[in-house]
Amino acid sequence: MRYLAESFIVGALRRGRSVEQFLGPCGSAERPGVRYVEVRATKGPFEVYLHTDEDVGSEGFLDPGEFPPFDQ
Repeated sequence: MRYLAESFIVGALRRGRSVEQFLGPCGSAERPGVRYVEVRATKGPFEVYLHTDEDVGSEGFLDPGEFPPFDQ
């Protein structure tokens, strides 16, 4: 698993970009899911989001941001 150096995280947030970090799998073998955290820059304090999505990925579909929510 790759991590961003703190200086890159701070730089991205200062430029108004969000940063994400994969946290790992969740769910079960029958219904796999993935979790990741996203930090967004705002005009005030940062916003932190925990995403839990169904793992519907394949070799041609790898973007967890496009996966459906694990629980509606």
